[in-house]
Amino acid sequence: EPVDVRSASDAFAARYRGYPAITVTCRDEHGRSPLHHRRSDLPEHVEPDALAAAEEVCVELAEALDATVGPELPEP
Repeated sequence: EPVDVRSASDAFAARYRGYPAITVTCRDEHGRSPLHHRRSDLPEHVEPDALAAAEEVCVELAEALDATVGPELPEP
């Protein structure tokens, strides 16, 4: 689900410079990230299924971008 994040994210610097960018996050059933930037924000609290789902979304997004935008990019 799309979420409008009002704080600086990893995409902020790119967007600030005019590049298209997104941030992919995992949220709970209420759309929140309850442990984000807290002392309890530790690797052992990452849910493996959520991480696998986020990875799948990122791979699908990268493949879709490569198929649609990639052909328009100049060769390096």
